[in-house]
Amino acid sequence: MVEFILIAYFFSFLISSLLAKKVIKLAIIPFLLLILVDFLIIGNREIHNYPTIIEFLTFMIIIIFYLFEKMRFDLSQPIYLTINFWLSVGLLVYFAGNFFYVMLAESSNNHTSEIRNDLAFISSSITLIKNIILSISFTIKEPQENLDEYDFKIPLEINLDSFTPSNNLK
Repeated sequence: MVEFILIAYFFSFLISSLLAKKVIKLAIIPFLLLILVDFLIIGNREIHNYPTIIEFLTFMIIIIFYLFEKMRFDLSQPIYLTINFWLSVGLLVYFAGNFFYVMLAESSNNHTSEIRNDLAFISSSITLIKNIILSISFTIKEPQENLDEYDFKIPLEINLDSFTPSNNLK
């Protein structure tokens, strides 16, 4: 629940589209209601993964939308030079990998040792890849303003001719 709220709020700041921002912020309420209804109906008797699957699918769609929007409209610098890109890729790997992890766990009724080994391998691989990508994101140094965007103004009262060596000889 907290994960959904924080990540949805984070991506609502990153996305430029006003409609998408409103949809993301409003999606928090139905998701919280889904979690509440799921908890009231099932309770603590068993682990139910439908809210988790919906959360993973929602964030995969949001992240893909953000990356598409960034590639389409932000041409000032390459997308891979931003921290937000690497954070988004790391989270996309996390959500997609855990989505398939949950789907495999849901689809297998009997948890044999082979399936447990597969689940452990998937989980550790996803966690390792996600952590590597997130580590890369913290080492990225975003470029400063482009020289074309730099606004350099010389005050009008400065006489630049007085600094030449030929003026001093006269």
